[in-house]
Amino acid sequence: MKKFNKHLYDNINREYDRKNLYLYEVSVLQEKIEAATGKEKENLEKKLNELVKNKKDHPYNKQLDEYKKKEKDFLEEVNKKVSDYKSKVDTTLPSKVQKLELRLFKAKEFVNFYKKYTKLTYDAELIYEQSKIEIAQIPPVIEFAREATKELKEAQNKLTKISSNDNEKFEAEFKKFKENENKKLHDRISEVKSKCKEGLISGQAKENTIKELKRKYKEALLVKSFESEKTYNEEIIKNKKYELSKTVKQKINTVNINVADLRRVYPVETEKTLPWVSWITFLIPGLAQVVNKQYVKAIIMFFATIYIYML
Repeated sequence: MKKFNKHLYDNINREYDRKNLYLYEVSVLQEKIEAATGKEKENLEKKLNELVKNKKDHPYNKQLDEYKKKEKDFLEEVNKKVSDYKSKVDTTLPSKVQKLELRLFKAKEFVNFYKKYTKLTYDAELIYEQSKIEIAQIPPVIEFAREATKELKEAQNKLTKISSNDNEKFEAEFKKFKENENKKLHDRISEVKSKCKEGLISGQAKENTIKELKRKYKEALLVKSFESEKTYNEEIIKNKKYELSKTVKQKINTVNINVADLRRVYPVETEKTLPWVSWITFLIPGLAQVVNKQYVKAIIMFFATIYIYML
């Protein structure tokens, strides 16, 4: 029989006590057997053989089997609930935010289920804590996207209502403003050059002053341009589209990273004895579940990781 370690290790090699009390008892007996001799060793070996023989009847394993059956039924039920909830999702939001609403709904269901089993298994505790992070961090992302979507639609609506006459009137006004500002700029540049020629300022001071005058000229034109409803709303549309595309993606990735990081500080209840298993399972998401013959959960972990890094 393979030797079991009575401790577990997370992905940064920290040590934890097992929650699997059956494996813990096995490991304790194995430890005692190693130190024992003679009749004492023989009695301990018999005790260990009896424990292994009645593995299915061990109180912990019975609880674990019951949990796994309930979990299977729960996951099937959750998938149905998520499918039904899709009709309540705000379809005006970007598709990735709609998926985020479904993810939040699912996280709330997960918290209610897995919190009952956090003392039974580290798997349940990990999912519970990850779901709590999602519940805390997803709503602000959804609200940010909802507000950006609202402002985008308002700007798009205003843009369609701007008459060509109003726009032409502003263009004429802006052209005149630009000509006046341009004249002021050249007049000021001429003054600066004259002062330099007369020796009142240095050549470096002349260059710096001209550079600053040109900067202020461009700034004045930019500020004036936003008096145009067309330009103003076009800029809002541009900014809000960027927020809904790039900024929302960054915020979602931050949530994903925070959720994934928890995996590093939670051990996997494995029958392997060496801590290097933690490093391998960290590099290959889902492998730890395969080691424990949790094939359905392994598939979930694997595809969840793909989802995170494809966003």
